[in-house]
Amino acid sequence: MSKLEDFVIEGGVLTDYRGSDVNVVIPDTVKVIGYRSLGDRIEKLYIPKSVEAIEKYPFLSSLHLAEIEVAADNPYYYSRDNCLIERKTKKIIKGTYKSVVPSDGSVTAIGEGAFLDVDGARLWIGNCIIVIESRAFGCGIDVTIAIEAEDKPDDWADDWDSNEGLLWGEVDWEDGAAGLIIEWGAKPFDD
Repeated sequence: MSKLEDFVIEGGVLTDYRGSDVNVVIPDTVKVIGYRSLGDRIEKLYIPKSVEAIEKYPFLSSLHLAEIEVAADNPYYYSRDNCLIERKTKKIIKGTYKSVVPSDGSVTAIGEGAFLDVDGARLWIGNCIIVIESRAFGCGIDVTIAIEAEDKPDDWADDWDSNEGLLWGEVDWEDGAAGLIIEWGAKPFDD
């Protein structure tokens, strides 16, 4: 279990996690999870009620993150199927290789960097996802993205696949997503 001294917290902002525990419980004194504050060791993350904001890319290089749980009474965020979701915008802030993108309309957007550095993901994206922000996906290995839409919707960023990892129509690329599959006009996975 992570200890308070494992965290660098400045004025309610988590700026760094220096512990070695892979199951991390963010202290309830944290109001903001800062940029690049959670490193690559984390496998399971618990976010308390106190967290009001999450800055961009706090999970950069969190390659092993599998499970995300948010306190049920957090008014700003919630977790579902290992997706960290912002309540107000209905946007996935962070996903993992174990994530299932909700297809019931409760989520309508995938945020910037949400699935960066995620390996082995198998995601089905239904038509309820009307916005995918810049660099939402990328730098992953063995990633399958099945998309209900026949073509890229208008409100998806042109670089939703980051142009660094999940490149349009490419299967392999130097220093990146080996074994990538993107399938348009797909049905939900059967399993």
